Amino acid sequence: MFSIIIKVMGKKISHLYLKNKLSLIWKLSEEIVLIDLGFDYYIVFYKEENLHKMLQQGPWFINGYF
Repeated sequence: MFSIIIKVMGKKISHLYLKNKLSLIWKLSEEIVLIDLGFDYYIVFYKEENLHKMLQQGPWFINGYF
């Protein structure tokens, strides 16, 4: 399992909304695990086969916000 830390900037969004949006825009083969670390930081756990897609193909904006 791999992970990436995300910092949400610009607008407050809910944990469930972020998880659903990331899954939708990244079009991953399996469901991600999203954990709220506090202060708008999140850690996302995912399978190795999704690594390249997430890091190289993005996108990194959700509804116009970082």
